[in-house]
Amino acid sequence: MFEELLIILFISVVGVSLLRKASLPPILGYLFTGILISPHWLGYIEASTDLRALSQFGVVFLLFMIGLELSMPKLISMRRNLILLGGGQVVLTTLLIIAMISFFWSLALPGAIAIAAAITLSSTAVVTKELLDQSALQSRYGQLILSILLFQDLAAVPFLIIIPTLAEGGGNIASQLYTTLPMGVFVVITLLSAGRYVLKPLYHIVAAGKSSELFMMATLLVALAAAGFTDYFGLHKELGAFLAGVMLAETQYAHQIETDIQPFRDVLLGLFFVTVGLQLDPLIVVMHWKTIIAMVLGLVFLKTSVIYSLAYYIGGQDRVNSFRAGLALAQGGEFGFAILTIENARAILPQETINIVTSVIIISIALAPVLIRKSDLIAQKLFGKGHKKKHFADIEAVVGAQPRRDHVIICGYGRMGHSLALFLEQENIPYIGIELDPDRLEEALIAEEPIYYGDATKEETLLASGLLQAKVVMITFQDAHRTRKMLKFIRYHQPSIPVLVRARDDKYLTSLQQCGATEVISESLESSLMMASHMLLCLGLDADSIHKKIAHVKGYRYHMMRTFYQQDRLEIPQDKQIFSRAILIEEHSFACGKNLAQMMQPQFPAHILGLTRGGIRSPQPHAEMIFQAGDLLIVEGTEQQIFGAQERLQQGL
Repeated sequence: MFEELLIILFISVVGVSLLRKASLPPILGYLFTGILISPHWLGYIEASTDLRALSQFGVVFLLFMIGLELSMPKLISMRRNLILLGGGQVVLTTLLIIAMISFFWSLALPGAIAIAAAITLSSTAVVTKELLDQSALQSRYGQLILSILLFQDLAAVPFLIIIPTLAEGGGNIASQLYTTLPMGVFVVITLLSAGRYVLKPLYHIVAAGKSSELFMMATLLVALAAAGFTDYFGLHKELGAFLAGVMLAETQYAHQIETDIQPFRDVLLGLFFVTVGLQLDPLIVVMHWKTIIAMVLGLVFLKTSVIYSLAYYIGGQDRVNSFRAGLALAQGGEFGFAILTIENARAILPQETINIVTSVIIISIALAPVLIRKSDLIAQKLFGKGHKKKHFADIEAVVGAQPRRDHVIICGYGRMGHSLALFLEQENIPYIGIELDPDRLEEALIAEEPIYYGDATKEETLLASGLLQAKVVMITFQDAHRTRKMLKFIRYHQPSIPVLVRARDDKYLTSLQQCGATEVISESLESSLMMASHMLLCLGLDADSIHKKIAHVKGYRYHMMRTFYQQDRLEIPQDKQIFSRAILIEEHSFACGKNLAQMMQPQFPAHILGLTRGGIRSPQPHAEMIFQAGDLLIVEGTEQQIFGAQERLQQGL
């Protein structure tokens, strides 16, 4: 098995790396790794019993981590959406899928239930990651999705009890469930009681030992012992791991437990997905590709329709958020693979059917990131402006009828837009905001702020907001593609107006400046400067000195602020990317033995950030300092400027 694991790890590292570059979920890399090395393709590895047994621990830890997320306070705070929307989605989707499979596929009821269980639940890992990347987890749309996902996680418990019962019980379903469900209730109550009276004191003792190894071993012991307990009573191991997570979610150690267990979960879960891929026969997929595509489209349509209907008609959500939630949860999930690989599953599902359903889940997960990212655009195309509540004012109607002058236009009224508005209000400077999100619009309406409904990326919206009479334009959202589109419109109508753009980092700095941004404010730079100032303050430096150092960096980085600081600083062209490099002074270098003042004549090609000698960094080397062999001069500038500095130091050119 050592050689098998080595092959799996090598191909997984390559595959997952490529998929990460394409912004696709890593789960697909593991699945394709299994398909590639399976007996059906390259034939490197057989799906051995030992390998499968090891991979099952990944599912155990996945359910354990899910349990850690389900603390009682969280469940209580989201109880309405949890029960009405989450419960309604699981029940309705399951029943509809069972009915459709029984009608179109002519499968027996146990098989239809197994397939419904496999594709009803969505991918918690993929969906939450996408929401985090979009900073949407705390929005109303994100909370709506989270409540449904939480109920889906809870629904895993009865599925884990029912599916093995169906696999072992043949056709006498009612009799098997009659004996199994009471046993499940007994096990759940026993484990939850043990958690309340045993685990908290246990972890108190373990934490008192102040040993990270002991803490990690205790966590592994609890997860695996709970899994073994449920297995002893004839229930699935994953059920015990899930309940162990729920028990520990109430303790103050939950965060540390999650941190410790995550590496085990990720590696073993990746191995589990590889074993799923090992069992997938590509020939069967090719033979049934029409059925698979039809099932994927049907799954996306069914789950989107069910969630949209529940959220809009029962949950009171607006059309756009309801539809976006449906699209975000329209895929199958990791739990589906666990259902399809339960021991004795072939008793109710033939291997060919398992391969078809597995393919449907894989394709739907691959589509999930695209659907989530494009959900807002698709919803806008479908519903247009009709989804707005009546009291949301269109910017074209209101601002166009009430023209303003010398005002500030804030494109995007999230937290940053709101903060900017507060400063403008304090200075009595007029402003208007443009926003699409109905949640933010409703909050602004309550506060009687001049925020209007509109798409800031459209030329007519910008003109209606008074672009020709405005004094400054602020673009606060982080989508570089939308920002570049806006900048072209703005510069066409207003070549000289200051436009300040928000960016997550400097990745798109050059392209945004080339499109006309007056200044690009980098969040990563600003946060690093803030941390640096607090760090220096904690180290005992005086506040005035810290302010000068931060101002020095900002003056160099931001073109608009350079005039406030040193006038003799090296000028960096706006359309060039800035780099920092360390240049080594060697014995045969021209600069060796000469002082810095000599090298600065007539002007040094790049900006000097500091000098390192003998491992000691000097941020402001003295002009009379003589260069020695082994010195590292840290410089900053464009590639051409850094190249010129290197030639000056090494050859005297």
